Amino acid sequence: MKQLLAGLAISLAISPIAFAAVAAGVSLGCQPYEAGDAARLTPGVELTGTFGRLGVQAAGESTDRSYLGRVTAIHVNGIYVAPVSQDLNASFGAGITRVSAEATETGSASETTWNVSAEVSHRFHAAELFARVRYFTYEFPAFRDQMTGSPAGPSMSVGVRYRFH
Repeated sequence: MKQLLAGLAISLAISPIAFAAVAAGVSLGCQPYEAGDAARLTPGVELTGTFGRLGVQAAGESTDRSYLGRVTAIHVNGIYVAPVSQDLNASFGAGITRVSAEATETGSASETTWNVSAEVSHRFHAAELFARVRYFTYEFPAFRDQMTGSPAGPSMSVGVRYRFH
């Protein structure tokens, strides 16, 4: 999580140079898991930079899993923003995801995978409310093979972000 916050801070510092609009936000989501492990809340943070309809989004989500301990996912996506109306946008993205788990059968472990996302956002002055669906998959063997620890569906989240310019 410290690496994510450091990366977001560096991105925010250089973003006025590279992007026409920069936004930072928070989200709260849920992702279903395989049988034996209930869906968990996934709080997250994000930083988005756009130039016209194209952009880059970095987001981090973290949750506690019964068999894997804390699981953290960091997503870096290229996005396309499609205006629906003056204050309503749809965006679509794809990119890489780095998933880290604390308690696999060999201790902590990480895996790199891919993700795709779709989002709808409504702008209120400098703030945006959004709803996002993100699909990514990973598989870690759990302690004593009790469960593989992979998601059973997409992560769904809602959040708010503030546009700096």
